[in-house]
Amino acid sequence: MADTPRGRELHDIDEDRCWELLEAATLGRLVSVVDGRLHLVPVTYSVIDRSIVFRTVAGTRLDHAMNNPGAEGVFEIDDAGERVEGAWSVVVAGALEPVLSLVRVSELDRRAAPSWLLGDTGGSWVQLLPFKVTGRERSAA
Repeated sequence: MADTPRGRELHDIDEDRCWELLEAATLGRLVSVVDGRLHLVPVTYSVIDRSIVFRTVAGTRLDHAMNNPGAEGVFEIDDAGERVEGAWSVVVAGALEPVLSLVRVSELDRRAAPSWLLGDTGGSWVQLLPFKVTGRERSAA
């Protein structure tokens, strides 16, 4: 717990609660390295079996994950609301992996949220396999 300005405190969120928050949302931000530079992009995602899954298409900056399995990525969601009390943030660090199994692709086609750019079809699935999940929330003191 850390003291913050204006008498608010930061608290860690346990991993199970982080996954609950991740499962309740559908839009997040993914940071990855593309051509040696950090790249941030909003993605529509789903949580399936405690991995973050989303679609990408050939030629986009996220498509590098299809050709660079195991590349690291960091995913983030948050909610500050209209007032800062109760604000929270969840960060997932992991390895980006293309989904190549036809069985898994079929499952994701049925279960995962549509892409905000692609809708229900098109593109390839990528998953972020987490190695670290953290969260923090801020509450009134």
